[in-house]
Amino acid sequence: RFSISAQTVTAFSRSCTIGRPNRTFEMVSLLRLLLVLAVLGVAAAQGTVVNCGGLFAETCAVCDQGHGESWCNGDCSWVMGACTHQSLESAAVLGMTGGGGNSQYRAYLFAASACIYTIFGIIYKKQVVDKIPHDKIRNRGADFNSWSARKVGLFECIGKPSTCAYSALCLPVVAGKNYSVGGVCGFWPSCCLMFVLFYSPFYCFGALVRTIMSAKLKRNLGFEPKHIQDFCFSLFCIFCEVGRESMEVDEAADVEVKCFNQVTDTSFFAEPIKEVAVQSSMMCAGFRKSCAGA
Repeated sequence: RFSISAQTVTAFSRSCTIGRPNRTFEMVSLLRLLLVLAVLGVAAAQGTVVNCGGLFAETCAVCDQGHGESWCNGDCSWVMGACTHQSLESAAVLGMTGGGGNSQYRAYLFAASACIYTIFGIIYKKQVVDKIPHDKIRNRGADFNSWSARKVGLFECIGKPSTCAYSALCLPVVAGKNYSVGGVCGFWPSCCLMFVLFYSPFYCFGALVRTIMSAKLKRNLGFEPKHIQDFCFSLFCIFCEVGRESMEVDEAADVEVKCFNQVTDTSFFAEPIKEVAVQSSMMCAGFRKSCAGA
């Protein structure tokens, strides 16, 4: 274990620049500086030294030396009570927990996620949201009280691979679809709001906002809102609850969404009407032939 502070290197540099009568002392100081730089260069090349932000050590784990987050900088980040080397994994943990460390990495992760969700949101809206009927779920007023029991269980989306995958990987986009089709809010405002609140340190506030928005969605679907329960679901089981709402919205709109962005009409009269139309055309063709023969 070793630690070499930047102040030490600076001191060696000053000792070489300040005029001294003893020429031998200047040469020794210069050699010491070169030796320090050489050791740091070799250690860095071998991956055995990290910059703690003002001092150097063999690993980020020994950077803080009992001083905590304030001594964990440079190549290292303070993640969940420990000084670790900056990486994609540590940046992801910082982004989800809002922990300390280098905020630059959290900003990069947040910006990259925003770009990915925006691109996918454009595709998803065009291929899925715009194809789902928006007039089958009525906007019910505050005086509505003819409640129905929810048929879809909290963890039932696990049995639907497509819904489970969408909810786990694209939660803001799926939530935007639910609120848009359900007559609560537009797709893009809902999507952006869910992303900013749930992929930031404002997670708890996001759970509160989602509880309010989902209360209106449940009312439009004919389900009685239960604010405390809904808040707990939003706080501790957000992916399952969004997937559950997605299944309920799809059922109310008579559609089924499958990977990748395939929308299927599941209404009862979709196929019978098609068959009747085919039979009618065949009957008309038969009448034409009989009339022509006559």
